Amino acid sequence: MLILDIVLGLIVLYGAYRGFKNGLIVELFGILAWAIGIYGALHFSDWTADQLKPYVSWSENATKTASFVLTFLALLLITHLLAKALTKIASLMLLGGINKIFGVLFGGLKTVGLLALLLAYLAEHSPLDQWVSQEQEGPSKLYEPIKSAGQSLLEAWDFIAEKVDEIDYI
Repeated sequence: MLILDIVLGLIVLYGAYRGFKNGLIVELFGILAWAIGIYGALHFSDWTADQLKPYVSWSENATKTASFVLTFLALLLITHLLAKALTKIASLMLLGGINKIFGVLFGGLKTVGLLALLLAYLAEHSPLDQWVSQEQEGPSKLYEPIKSAGQSLLEAWDFIAEKVDEIDYI
């Protein structure tokens, strides 16, 4: 086993530990919070800017930037609080153990997915040999499967983005 396998394995184990610590609900809502935050900030930051303008004397760009950040952070906070409340409800219903077990699985898979995307991105956009040498890459048991999974995820993302662009909005 190479040092590369040990490092990748430790990163995945840390993700699984965080999944256990947080539970499935918080882990899922963590990803959902980013999607909601970005979508909400893109669509509702103008309203936030209108509410903010009477209280500040900033330039238009500064107000728009601040309103985007405030909207994003507010939506992240609301989603996080909702996740914590649902976790408490699950614990009261004696589902805390199941939440933790599935949190381990999801946390590990989420970490593998993020590592896969990172390795695929680095392989595509920078000389990978500055990150991982051929001697390390060859006999590694984890590097190539994770990197190829990342390439598949990037291809799926491109396909989805292409289909979304084809949607004719009213």
